[in-house]
Amino acid sequence: MWALLGNIDVNDARRTRHFLTVSVFVREEWFHLARYHDVDCEVRGPAQLAMALGLGIDDIFPIRYNIGPWVSAAADSVVGRVDAEPLERLSRTELISLALYSEAG
Repeated sequence: MWALLGNIDVNDARRTRHFLTVSVFVREEWFHLARYHDVDCEVRGPAQLAMALGLGIDDIFPIRYNIGPWVSAAADSVVGRVDAEPLERLSRTELISLALYSEAG
Protein backbone atom coordinates (compact mmCIF):
# COMPACT_ATOMS: atom_id res chain seq x y z
CA MET A 1 0.00 0.00 0.00
CA TRP A 2 1.34 3.40 -0.95
CA ALA A 3 1.52 6.14 1.66
CA LEU A 4 3.09 9.57 1.91
CA LEU A 5 4.36 11.29 5.04
CA GLY A 6 4.89 15.03 5.22
CA ASN A 7 5.79 17.79 7.65
CA ILE A 8 8.49 15.79 9.39
CA ASP A 9 10.75 18.12 11.35
CA VAL A 10 13.91 16.10 12.09
CA ASN A 11 14.89 18.70 14.69
CA ASP A 12 11.61 18.75 16.61
CA ALA A 13 9.80 15.49 17.39
CA ARG A 14 6.93 17.25 19.17
CA ARG A 15 6.24 19.48 16.18
CA THR A 16 6.26 16.41 13.96
CA ARG A 17 3.78 14.60 16.24
CA HIS A 18 1.27 17.42 15.82
CA PHE A 19 1.81 18.42 12.20
CA LEU A 20 2.76 15.17 10.46
CA THR A 21 0.62 14.57 7.41
CA VAL A 22 -0.33 11.10 6.25
CA SER A 23 -1.84 10.25 2.88
CA VAL A 24 -2.75 6.69 1.88
CA PHE A 25 -3.57 5.49 -1.64
CA VAL A 26 -6.95 3.76 -1.31
CA ARG A 27 -8.93 2.42 -4.26
CA GLU A 28 -7.39 4.57 -6.98
CA GLU A 29 -7.30 7.82 -4.96
CA TRP A 30 -5.42 9.45 -2.13
CA PHE A 31 -6.98 9.60 1.32
CA HIS A 32 -5.48 12.53 3.23
CA LEU A 33 -5.83 11.78 6.94
CA ALA A 34 -7.10 14.74 8.93
CA ARG A 35 -5.55 15.29 12.33
CA TYR A 36 -7.43 16.24 15.49
CA HIS A 37 -6.96 19.96 14.84
CA ASP A 38 -8.01 19.92 11.17
CA VAL A 39 -11.42 21.41 10.39
CA ASP A 40 -12.48 18.32 8.44
CA CYS A 41 -11.44 15.75 11.02
CA GLU A 42 -15.01 14.40 11.18
CA VAL A 43 -14.90 13.71 7.43
CA ARG A 44 -11.29 12.51 6.94
CA GLY A 45 -10.32 11.31 10.41
CA PRO A 46 -9.09 7.93 11.65
CA ALA A 47 -12.57 6.33 11.62
CA GLN A 48 -13.11 7.34 7.99
CA LEU A 49 -9.69 5.99 6.97
CA ALA A 50 -10.52 2.68 8.63
CA MET A 51 -13.86 2.60 6.82
CA ALA A 52 -12.20 3.37 3.47
CA LEU A 53 -9.79 0.48 4.04
CA GLY A 54 -12.54 -1.87 5.25
CA LEU A 55 -10.73 -2.36 8.56
CA GLY A 56 -11.21 -1.44 12.19
CA ILE A 57 -9.41 1.49 13.75
CA ASP A 58 -7.38 -0.89 15.94
CA ASP A 59 -6.24 -2.72 12.79
CA ILE A 60 -4.64 0.45 11.45
CA PHE A 61 -3.55 2.54 14.40
CA PRO A 62 -1.03 3.29 15.57
CA ILE A 63 0.63 3.88 12.21
CA ARG A 64 4.35 3.48 12.81
CA TYR A 65 7.12 4.93 10.67
CA ASN A 66 10.89 5.00 10.60
CA ILE A 67 12.70 7.26 8.14
CA GLY A 68 16.02 6.73 9.92
CA PRO A 69 17.64 4.85 7.03
CA TRP A 70 17.20 7.94 4.83
CA VAL A 71 17.73 10.77 7.33
CA SER A 72 20.55 11.56 9.71
CA ALA A 73 18.95 12.98 12.85
CA ALA A 74 18.05 12.18 16.44
CA ALA A 75 16.16 8.90 16.78
CA ASP A 76 13.08 10.48 18.38
CA SER A 77 12.70 12.72 15.34
CA VAL A 78 12.83 10.05 12.65
CA VAL A 79 10.92 7.22 14.33
CA GLY A 80 7.34 7.86 15.32
CA ARG A 81 3.73 6.87 15.29
CA VAL A 82 0.35 8.30 14.47
CA ASP A 83 -2.32 7.37 16.99
CA ALA A 84 -6.04 7.40 16.29
CA GLU A 85 -6.36 9.62 19.36
CA PRO A 86 -3.38 11.87 20.06
CA LEU A 87 -1.58 11.49 23.37
CA GLU A 88 -1.47 15.28 23.65
CA ARG A 89 -4.06 17.73 22.34
CA LEU A 90 -3.01 21.33 21.99
CA SER A 91 -5.25 24.37 21.97
CA ARG A 92 -5.39 26.52 18.85
CA THR A 93 -3.06 29.04 20.51
CA GLU A 94 -0.59 26.30 21.46
CA LEU A 95 -0.69 24.87 17.91
CA ILE A 96 0.04 28.28 16.39
CA SER A 97 2.89 28.82 18.82
CA LEU A 98 4.35 25.40 18.03
CA ALA A 99 4.05 26.07 14.30
CA LEU A 100 5.82 29.42 14.58
CA TYR A 101 8.52 28.77 17.17
CA SER A 102 10.83 25.80 17.43
CA GLU A 103 11.93 24.23 20.69
CA ALA A 104 15.52 25.03 19.71
CA GLY A 105 14.74 28.73 19.84
